[in-house]
Amino acid sequence: MSYRSPMSDITSTKLGQSESALKWVGMEKIALPVLLPVDNQNQALTHCYVDTFVGLEKKSAKGIHMSRLYRLLNELFSHHLLTNKLIRQYLTQSIIDQNGISKSSRVAFSFELALQKKALVSEFSGYQFYPCKIDVQFKQQKFFTSVHLTIPYSSTCPCSAGLAREGLTEQLDAVFEHESINKAQLLDWINNPENAVPTPHSQRSFAEIELCFEGVQIPDLSALVNQFEQVIGTPLQTAVKRVDEKQFAENNGANLLFCEDAARRIKASIEGIEGLVSYNLKVRHLESLHAHDAVVIDYY
Repeated sequence: MSYRSPMSDITSTKLGQSESALKWVGMEKIALPVLLPVDNQNQALTHCYVDTFVGLEKKSAKGIHMSRLYRLLNELFSHHLLTNKLIRQYLTQSIIDQNGISKSSRVAFSFELALQKKALVSEFSGYQFYPCKIDVQFKQQKFFTSVHLTIPYSSTCPCSAGLAREGLTEQLDAVFEHESINKAQLLDWINNPENAVPTPHSQRSFAEIELCFEGVQIPDLSALVNQFEQVIGTPLQTAVKRVDEKQFAENNGANLLFCEDAARRIKASIEGIEGLVSYNLKVRHLESLHAHDAVVIDYY
C-alpha cells in the first residue's frame, strides 16, 4: 500500500523570523471577463485585469490564503455585472475567508472602456478606448472607492499659433506690397500649395484623473468621459471624412491650450462632482516641438 502524506498548510506553520503585520498581500493582473456598466442603461462584457489583496494584520501568521481569494473572485464576478453590492460582498467575504488573520481588503478592476464616438460633422463613427481603473478598499470598518480615467485629447500651442500668425503676416506683407489687396489674388495665394503657410504645432495630450469617494461607488463612466471631453473642447476623433478633419482643425484653432489651461478646466469640472472626497490630476502635453513633455500635477 502506497503512502500518502497529508497535504500540509504552510500558511499555518510558525514563523521562523521576526513577526510583523503587512499592509497588503495578494495578487495582481488576474484575467477576468466582467460585465461592466458602460452607462446607466448599457453594459458590456469586458476583459479586466483584477488586483486583489487583504491585509495581513495577524503578526504571527506566515501568509494569507491566496487560492481562496482567487476562487471567490471568479465565483462572484466572472460574467456577472459589476455592482456596488457585489463589490461590498466580495470585500467582506474575502476577510472572513482568511480565518481571522485579516481585517482589511482591496480589489481593483483595470480595463479599457469602449465608447462609440460620432464624427464632428459627417455620419461616420468609431470606437475610442479609455483606460479605466476602479479600486475599492475596506479598512478601519469603512469602504473607499477611487476611479481612474485617462482622457486623450488634442492641444494646439498658443505660442506656436501666435508665431504662425506673425509669420503669415510677414509673408503677406512681403508678397502684397500695395496698400490695397485684391481679394481673389489673396485667396489664390493662400490656397496655392507652393506657398508655405506657417502652421502651429499640435500634440496628442492626456488627462489622467483619479476621483476618490467614501463608500462603494461605481459612477457613470461614460458620463464622466463626456463631461471631461466637453470642458477640454478638442477630444480625439475616430473615423472622419475631410469635412470632419476641417472642422477639427477649426476647433483646435479656436481652442488654443497650454497644459495649464486644460488642467484648470478639468479641475473646475472635478470640483463640481458631488460626494468627492479627494482627487489627483495629471495633465500631459506630448510636445511635438520638444523631446520632453509639458506636465501639470494637481490634487486635493
